[in-house]
Amino acid sequence: MPAVLPNEVLHALHQSIIVIDTDGYIIEANRAWGELSASINIPSDFQWLGVNFLQIYDVLLHTCNYNCTIANQFYCIFNGQLPSFFHDFSMNINLTTEWFMLEVFPLIKNKKCIDGAVISISNITQRKQVEFDFQEAVLQIRTLRGLIPICAVCKRIKEDDLWSSIESFLEKHTYAEFTHDICPECIRRLYPKYSSVLDHPPDL
Repeated sequence: MPAVLPNEVLHALHQSIIVIDTDGYIIEANRAWGELSASINIPSDFQWLGVNFLQIYDVLLHTCNYNCTIANQFYCIFNGQLPSFFHDFSMNINLTTEWFMLEVFPLIKNKKCIDGAVISISNITQRKQVEFDFQEAVLQIRTLRGLIPICAVCKRIKEDDLWSSIESFLEKHTYAEFTHDICPECIRRLYPKYSSVLDHPPDL
């Protein structure tokens, strides 16, 4: 079986990946990185090798008002103080908001020396949408707990010394909405002359 070269593995990955040295300069970039760059209107033939990624990232942080401590985490990677770090960020691509996850790992060529970092960017828009949908669903849920004082006769509910109908109470404390109908037993009690319709429905 022929040996697989490291660059071939790098270019086969779907994640956008670059490798930087400890000064922040890009020493390797895969095809997916070029494709991501093209999606944000950077020329497809742009030469990333030799570009200082840390300077670009600093500009991104200030432009997007991200916490600058994130940039300091790169230096913690280089100093061996962090084994890795992750950061989610968004960009507008083709008039839509796309979410990405930045992952950074130290580049270690031997057991002691850190020669740089491997940076991977993955599109996590679908995952973020699921998270947003879940958060929205949670906001729509209200749960009633504990003892609720209710009148044994009229079935009104007491809250803060005020008595309100069950409908008003539930609409206030949940997202439920009510429609009204009359059950057969109430029809018989309130409108006895129509009760025969319930007992002997007309043939259709």
